[in-house]
Amino acid sequence: MDLDSGRQEPLVVGPWAEVWPKITRDGRRVAYALEDGKKQEIYILTLGAAVPEKVCDNCTEPWDWSSDGQHLLYRSGLPRKIGVVGSTPGGHIVLQHPQYSLHVPRFSPDDRWIAFSAGKSGTVGDASVLFIAPFRGQAEIPFSEWQAVSDSSDSINSAAGWSPDGHLLYFMSERDGSPFGLFKRLLIRVPARCPKGRTWVVARTYKKAGRDVSISTRRAKRSQPC
Repeated sequence: MDLDSGRQEPLVVGPWAEVWPKITRDGRRVAYALEDGKKQEIYILTLGAAVPEKVCDNCTEPWDWSSDGQHLLYRSGLPRKIGVVGSTPGGHIVLQHPQYSLHVPRFSPDDRWIAFSAGKSGTVGDASVLFIAPFRGQAEIPFSEWQAVSDSSDSINSAAGWSPDGHLLYFMSERDGSPFGLFKRLLIRVPARCPKGRTWVVARTYKKAGRDVSISTRRAKRSQPC
């Protein structure tokens, strides 16, 4: 859809469901999953091209593009794993654990890190811990290099989002029994990042007349060292 004119135009027309669209920051490429009733495959359509390109077989959901549009994070398999599609077709698993399903991967603004949540259930809304891990292209990242950002597996900690400078990580948590927004202060170090900074509640959600209502509780401050 053109946001200026409001004009809508289909990018893909076919007999199967095209879901989970993810667009690059420059708006030139769109990744999506095609469901044919038996499996999901990931396709990428470059604007102006007549035919989309299949880039990954038996992959489930595209999730996030790198800032330069050269790498695409996706989820696949059970328990859920996180993979990456690079400049050539074919997926490569970069994050996996034998006991945990991994959810909602997000690139940091400098593309050096991936934020994601991990839980023993395959459902995003169940108890989970938030992690960051260094991104190294198509190479798998061992569990020993995962750095925990949240400190409890008894509540939901997910839906991470980076601040533009990459020093803050916003995420949703239910550690007090109701959804509220937190941000975690991070400090870039070479070659690691410090995830041990203080956590603030920045918004809280509660029920009113059967509807979710969010209120802001504190404005995020400028990033400071951990």
